Formats: sequence, C-alpha cells, structure tokens
Amino acid sequence: MTWDIEYTDEFGRWWNTLTEAEQVSLAASVQFLLIGGDKTADERWYEVNIPVADRLYDERLDELRKEGLING
Repeated sequence: MTWDIEYTDEFGRWWNTLTEAEQVSLAASVQFLLIGGDKTADERWYEVNIPVADRLYDERLDELRKEGLING
C-alpha cells in the first residue's frame, strides 16, 4: 500500500536540511498517522479514539523494538 504524504513548505525546508541518516532515523519513528477523523458534532470523539491511538502507538513501538530500530 502506498500513501500520498502532504506537508507544509516549512516542514519540507526543515526536512531537506537533515542528513540522510537523520531522515531515516526520524522516518523510523514517525511514519504513520495514529488516527484521524472528523470531530465535528462528535462529543465522544476523543473518548473513543484516544484509546485507539494509544494502542496503535504501543503496537508501533513494539514493532520498532523488534526490528532493532529503537531501544527499550
């Protein structure tokens, strides 16, 4: 599966100042959106979705540990 990534010009300028090693290191840590959605008129959005985001984040950290990309 491929994703189209959109980012601000400011982010692009900052990203381009990083070395390839720094980009790889950051990409290993920050490569997915935990969860998104329309919060309009949904008073329980955070109550429902924050636990989902927490679980997804924990799962990703476990994957990175197993791959040896992070310690802990």
